[in-house]
Amino acid sequence: MPDYTTRKILALPPTLVMKCLLNPRNVLVTDLVRNVREMGSSTYEVVFIMKRFGGTRDIRFILNVVEKEKGRRLVYLFEGAEKTVIRIEWIITPINVGGGTMITASSKLKSKGMFSIKGKEVKKLIDGVLIRGIPLCSKLTMRYMEVI
Repeated sequence: MPDYTTRKILALPPTLVMKCLLNPRNVLVTDLVRNVREMGSSTYEVVFIMKRFGGTRDIRFILNVVEKEKGRRLVYLFEGAEKTVIRIEWIITPINVGGGTMITASSKLKSKGMFSIKGKEVKKLIDGVLIRGIPLCSKLTMRYMEVI
């Protein structure tokens, strides 16, 4: 039985390539997430890019975090439409900012959502993405999404 925790991500990269199944009939509806933003303590607005008939359009979902699996991978369970549960898994990879220097953070900095590069406090990481509550020296890449 996995250990669950309620740690949250306050912002995610705007275009996370993935394969996602959003309805109970397992129809592939999208392969991109445009944006994920926090609406409340455990509620997120997720904007998907739907590709159909040679065109694209944005589809917005308000999702609730059901629980988070703890471990090497970052896995969130969201409550989807019609009582489905959507499982999103991110791969966590180290970020190297050059010169062999890794991004680090003390617990004091972490509590403010701040990180440190070569002792310099910074709030934004790669691609201007503000990431909080993730393992240090890490970058998130969405691996897959599925309906449980």
